[in-house]
Amino acid sequence: MCGRFVIHSLPERLAEMFEVEDFPSFTPRYNLAPSQLAPVIRASADDSREALLLGWGLVPGWADDPAIGQRMINARSETAAVKPSFREALRSRRCLVPANGFYEWLRVDEQRQPCYVQASDNEPFAMAGLWETWRGDDQELQTFTVLTTNAGDDLVDLHHRAPVILPKQHWQQWLERRPLTDDQLRELCSALPPGSLHYHPVSPRVNKPANDDPGCLEAVTAALRPAQASLFDDD
Repeated sequence: MCGRFVIHSLPERLAEMFEVEDFPSFTPRYNLAPSQLAPVIRASADDSREALLLGWGLVPGWADDPAIGQRMINARSETAAVKPSFREALRSRRCLVPANGFYEWLRVDEQRQPCYVQASDNEPFAMAGLWETWRGDDQELQTFTVLTTNAGDDLVDLHHRAPVILPKQHWQQWLERRPLTDDQLRELCSALPPGSLHYHPVSPRVNKPANDDPGCLEAVTAALRPAQASLFDDD
């Protein structure tokens, strides 16, 4: 799953990388948590790309209470097409969520060791997302969720689920506002090849969203080892 992520690259760098003319300014985030704003890229009305800040935690347009978004930070790619909360967004409201990395917690018995996951080349990457607009009596919310898939070889010892990370050659197809076939969805949402990602243990400081600084990324000596881990499912 993905419950915290990191995005600290400069807007100018992301604008170039994602081929967006204007990228919104944002504070670098080293421990971004659900409900907080994050930059996303989506197709605009003229089918070009636009970047904007959306709240993390998808609120379906039909929801009575926007608080439902707290439970919608992730969507399983295998079932999103049939889930009422995600199926319409999957058809035509897909987005890219830039990230420098994300956190996952290795669990052994009652203990949890936070780990930071990033690309092996240390470059930013794009997680597959869905976005939605919710309108209440006096407010409008634009929100997103991050799709997940089975973890690949790089992460399976850490957790059995991971965010869907899209290679650049698949970005345009993901952003197109047209339905995907089941085969296309399976291909796009498959795990990355071995060697694409790596991780290291970090301080338990990241357990608190208030701790949001570069120190969150620093490697520490792990008390728990992946070989000891018991798999768990909170996705």
